[in-house]
Amino acid sequence: MVSIGAWEPLTEPPRQSIDSWGSAESNAAAWMRFWGFRDARVTQGGADAGVDVRSRGALAQVKFEAAQVGRPVLQRLVGARGRSVNQDLFFFSGVGFSAQAVEYANEMDIRLFKYSLTGAMTPENRSARAFLRTLPGVAEREAAEQARAVAERNALLRAAAQRKAVQRAAVERAAAKRLAEQRSLEERAAAQGRQRAVEGAEARAAQQRAATERTVVLARFAGALRAAEAKRTADEEAERRRQLPAIRRVMAGLVLSFATLCSWLAGSPSIKDVVRGGAALSYILIFWGLYTGLSLPPRKPGVRRFFIGLALLAAVICSWAFGGPAFRNLIAGDGITAAIVISILLMAWGIILA
Repeated sequence: MVSIGAWEPLTEPPRQSIDSWGSAESNAAAWMRFWGFRDARVTQGGADAGVDVRSRGALAQVKFEAAQVGRPVLQRLVGARGRSVNQDLFFFSGVGFSAQAVEYANEMDIRLFKYSLTGAMTPENRSARAFLRTLPGVAEREAAEQARAVAERNALLRAAAQRKAVQRAAVERAAAKRLAEQRSLEERAAAQGRQRAVEGAEARAAQQRAATERTVVLARFAGALRAAEAKRTADEEAERRRQLPAIRRVMAGLVLSFATLCSWLAGSPSIKDVVRGGAALSYILIFWGLYTGLSLPPRKPGVRRFFIGLALLAAVICSWAFGGPAFRNLIAGDGITAAIVISILLMAWGIILA
């Protein structure tokens, strides 16, 4: 088998296991026959001057060693060719060739090949590759292989571009997703901020309303207290003003009663008859003052009329009881009757109204 272009093996001649120097030499001879040297044969042991495969048109040397072939070995092969410059030179190695050997082979047009353990051949220098291109169908195969390699390379490039495009699309999708999540988080945070602002405004408004209501309630309570205080002051003033005339009447009645008593004790019988009327008048004043001054519940017009009638009746009775004969003659008859009737009517009227 031989490799061309990218040096993949052709399906010529059949594979064989290379496990000895003999199999390596027979494999090299088979390849040389395939390449057009039909009389290529492995040389028999002896003085072969370093030539392992010989043909009329070519000489070849085969190395079955674990070391690279160096330049001196190639120089011995050139020396073995001698003056037969029309013979092509081939060298086969299972390991490969040193850089100096490859450079020397290119200068001397020695075709270097490396064989594998299955017998496949791979060209190792420029002369070997140029030789393979001269074989029938090799150029076409090389062009086809190159085209296939270019197609494979383009396919790989397209696949890589597609992978990059997919990766870029995935990255863009991930970035868009992250951006959407970030925007969602920002919108949620903004909504929460607005909600907190609304709640804060409502709380402040509620606090202001509560403070206003407390202020109004306190103002109303203070107003009620001031009104109650003013009413109490007015009531006290009215009570004081109401009681003052009553006190004056009581005092006047007492003074008149004291004067009457003094006149009664120091006076003559005729004066005693006269002062009995003053005593009755003093009783009326005292009774009237007590009525109007005391806080009798309830002070209504009916009650007031009842007490006026009662006072009038008491005054008539007291005047009649304490008065002398002259005073009794003065009020006797129609006068006392009219006074009693008036007092009874006033009492009855007061009872009806109360």
